[in-house]
Amino acid sequence: MKILKYTILSISLYVGSTLTIYFMITILTASHHYSITSDVQKVTSETNICERLLRVYLWNLMTCIVSIFSGFSLGRIFILILILLKSANLAFILSQVPGDILHKVLIFGILPHSVFEVTALCLSWSLGLILAECENWKCFKHVITKCWKVLVTILLLLIIAAYIEVCITPKLLHRALTQ
Repeated sequence: MKILKYTILSISLYVGSTLTIYFMITILTASHHYSITSDVQKVTSETNICERLLRVYLWNLMTCIVSIFSGFSLGRIFILILILLKSANLAFILSQVPGDILHKVLIFGILPHSVFEVTALCLSWSLGLILAECENWKCFKHVITKCWKVLVTILLLLIIAAYIEVCITPKLLHRALTQ
């Protein structure tokens, strides 16, 4: 039940801080936007899908590993900082999108892969918060062996998220923005 409690806490912190930071950025930089259409065209024209897939997967895997192990080594405050940094990253990206296409970018550009990626991140943050309660390696090993299904789920979710982000999302977003 701890994993559920901490997952709900992680989701709440992530969504709440993303929205807060987004609104703060949009208020402070109301007139600054970049052309997302050219970025989508650049991504869809890249040919080495395997390299992009591996890069996205490894980046997200590294984020999850740091989230899990930092709970044991650095405590809860570091996980909260990681959640805020990830939220700030998404909020900054969203704040750069012009308001008239923001809904398309959210639905076709972020939501498809984020469902899987954010779930994996929240599970990682939850494990990190549980491990923050451990005081020794014995407890750490116990939690990790007890939660091996969660670890496998995180790996699978990251594979799915990377595939969708690299292979499907650019095409969906390109189609949505050119219609």
